[in-house]
Amino acid sequence: WQRGPWSLLRFGLVARHQEDFEDAERLGLFGEAEFEIAARGWRPAIIGRLFSESLDNADATIQRLDAEVALSFPIVDSLSFTPEFNFYYYDDSRLPGASRYHRLSLGLAYSWNGKYQRR
Repeated sequence: WQRGPWSLLRFGLVARHQEDFEDAERLGLFGEAEFEIAARGWRPAIIGRLFSESLDNADATIQRLDAEVALSFPIVDSLSFTPEFNFYYYDDSRLPGASRYHRLSLGLAYSWNGKYQRR
């Protein structure tokens, strides 16, 4: 589904097989979303992404969440400053504890568009 600022929005069923476990077949649900809000006035462009899934079988459960928000501040022409925040969570009931991390990235991005016409 694509409408308005949502460039991607989908939900569904997922089946997965992992070779490293005896009863490796798992079924579950997933959701994925991405949005982009264009810069306006003083406000920078905002880009967000989200992926979530939950997989189950009789003996184990896996839950995963990956969320990211990025801002794009124009500097000069097509050069922009892009701070980005990412949060990741992974929990497998067969393994002790859950993995979590968050990351702040600062970067510069440059993009260009060119038109080439062949005759």
